[in-house]
Amino acid sequence: MAQSWSWLYVLSFLGCSGDSVLMSVLTSHLRSLGISHVNIGLLSSANGLALLISGPIVGSWSDIHGRREVLCLSTLVCALAYVALGHVSSLYLLFFTRCILGTFQHVQTLGRALVADIVPADKQASTTALMHAFAYLSLTVGPLISGHVMEADNGFECLTIAVATIFVFNAVLIYTFASPARSLKTRTTENSPPSKQLLLIFQQLKSINWKDCWMIFCIKFLFDFSALFFFRSVDVALVNSFQLTSRYVGYTISFYCFILLLSSLVLGATKFLKASSGNHLKYLNYTFWVMTVSFVGLNTVNNPTTFVVGLVPLACGHSLARVLLTEVLLEQCDDSCRGSVMGASSSVAAIARTVAPLLSSLAISWGGVSLMLIASSLVTASASLLTTSYSRQQVRSKVL
Repeated sequence: MAQSWSWLYVLSFLGCSGDSVLMSVLTSHLRSLGISHVNIGLLSSANGLALLISGPIVGSWSDIHGRREVLCLSTLVCALAYVALGHVSSLYLLFFTRCILGTFQHVQTLGRALVADIVPADKQASTTALMHAFAYLSLTVGPLISGHVMEADNGFECLTIAVATIFVFNAVLIYTFASPARSLKTRTTENSPPSKQLLLIFQQLKSINWKDCWMIFCIKFLFDFSALFFFRSVDVALVNSFQLTSRYVGYTISFYCFILLLSSLVLGATKFLKASSGNHLKYLNYTFWVMTVSFVGLNTVNNPTTFVVGLVPLACGHSLARVLLTEVLLEQCDDSCRGSVMGASSSVAAIARTVAPLLSSLAISWGGVSLMLIASSLVTASASLLTTSYSRQQVRSKVL
């Protein structure tokens, strides 16, 4: 039987369509426009920087004005930006478009805040896991579609129009099913001038006790960094270590994404997450150690089949850790600041996305695949130790 929040799964699937459909072919499109690799990297950094700055602000905006209003506006702005992305060729306009997308593309972030708003507490973890599963499904299917469409004339323009249409549909979905916010804070600011509303956003951010969250943000950064540090260079690892062709590299990455999808579905369908309620930090610690051992194990294998098998526990740990981190973050905030905290969390992820690919490339250049895997294992081990420290701190605070 469908629950009243089942539409969140569709929201998650469609919200990833921009990344899943376009990002895999964006570089080739930009190269066809004559844009250099350096400028392509700068475009990616501009998007990450905009996401970094806007995350807490958009989250706070949603706390004040309501998730439905902010999500609808954000998705419609993104739809326009995607249309522009497919029809502009000027480097400056591309920079502007990527910055707009980085500023407003917070569907996944605000969707996680919506889970805590509308889903009963005992079902939030499983709902989050299923949302991740639908996002992974989108990331798995999207590149397959875009690869075929790009072979046609004006393929990239067709893809951007299709993604824009999907985002418009997402806006209609949000407006139809999300409840309008009727909190006292929302009613108070409805008739306020824009300058006062902007001031309220920053006052909201200032009023949050960020000291309760910084350690979780550090743990999340280490997790996102380790995952990206490995995943952004896994293709290089497969080619350098096993001399695989591009086709088999693609198969391996698709297999990894499939395990992410499958493990998220299992987490959402079982009662494990409900049973682990109250022990999220303990299971998060175990998960980080599983990832650490997986990285060490991958460094010792000498054939591609064993490498692929070693990806299974790593992908399962990745899925579980992502859900548990979301739950731990949501436990640190109430509904008055939930969007702000989740927005700050997306900014932490944006920092990891900015620095991890560069450092991963440097590790490959300096010490090869072995150094990359050892560094990944050290980062996840550090995340585990920090989780242990934070767990003990929480126990002491409860005793006092």
